[in-house]
Amino acid sequence: MSQTNFKAVSVRWRFATVLTLSLLFVACGPQDQISTYEVDRTRPPRGSLDPQKVKAELDRILVAMVPIDGQVWFFKLAAKAAAVDRHREECLEFLAQVDKGDGDDKPVTWLLPEGWQEGAPAEMRYATLVIPDPEGDLEMTVSSLPMMGEWNDFLQSNVDRWLRQLGQERLPRETVLNLTKPIATAAGPAKIIELAGAIEAANPHSGMLGTSGSLPPGHPPRTASTPTGSRLSYKAPIGWQPGQVTSMRRAAFTMNAGDLTAELTVSRLLASGGPQVTNVVANVRRWGGQIGLPADENWEQIIQPVEIDGIAGSQVKLVAPAGDTPAESMLAAMVVRDPEVWFVKMLGDAELIEQQSAAFQDFLESIRFAD
Repeated sequence: MSQTNFKAVSVRWRFATVLTLSLLFVACGPQDQISTYEVDRTRPPRGSLDPQKVKAELDRILVAMVPIDGQVWFFKLAAKAAAVDRHREECLEFLAQVDKGDGDDKPVTWLLPEGWQEGAPAEMRYATLVIPDPEGDLEMTVSSLPMMGEWNDFLQSNVDRWLRQLGQERLPRETVLNLTKPIATAAGPAKIIELAGAIEAANPHSGMLGTSGSLPPGHPPRTASTPTGSRLSYKAPIGWQPGQVTSMRRAAFTMNAGDLTAELTVSRLLASGGPQVTNVVANVRRWGGQIGLPADENWEQIIQPVEIDGIAGSQVKLVAPAGDTPAESMLAAMVVRDPEVWFVKMLGDAELIEQQSAAFQDFLESIRFAD
């Protein structure tokens, strides 16, 4: 080996030795200490979601579709879910009274619940019904379209439109049919559907009504309305359970016997509503339509006299056509106590209604009015 090569190897050996010793010193040196600290959060922890609160903040569209003489009439309420929940029963009671009108000038008629007001017609609307609510007035729009093609296609096209307003995707036909429920109106069988989503406030075609409390164009100024009229007292029979009271219902009770159910309601309307409110036969015909009886029934023969708090009135027992499932019956009484008309109705399973007929008469006898 030459001297030059020897020097190179010697240098490399010394360098490797120094590096190895350096690493050993580092490895054998004292270990670094790991310190921990606690600091305050810069933001509060995120709370868990409340499903009920989220549900209440969704928008809802509740629409009834009532076919009359080749037209389908739409009664549409769009509002926050909580507001729709507050008025759902009241709206169903209102819809039950919707009837065919007496001509082109008035193709459809209804009886407004106490506190509701009717606005003037507007573009694309036959009428606007203003519903008082503690968080701001709601609006139910009334409009119509000619019935074209098959019902399921007609239904799907309208539901698709309402879903777009709610920012939702199109639903399958089977789902739409399952969501659509039958209801009875004075005009005949109808359908109702309720959809949920989030309506864009800036969307002029959203149909989102009732969030601002503003009046439709041409609506007369509103004044504060305080419930007035007669006070009602009564004695409820044993076994009746308190039901849901609304602005139309002055009292409500439910009855149950196994799988059988029935409900009694006491309601009041102003006699100024005209014959459709005060005429006994007109009311009995409407009630008969609600349980599927034909309009040409001889109503006068089944109307019986009754006395409520010393005032002469009328009562009737209606039984759904044989073969209907479930078999329904109705006991109803009405009395005109100017300027009001009072109605007492018990509707439910025919067997239970028969069992409760004596209790119904006892309830009528217990009713007292006071100004």
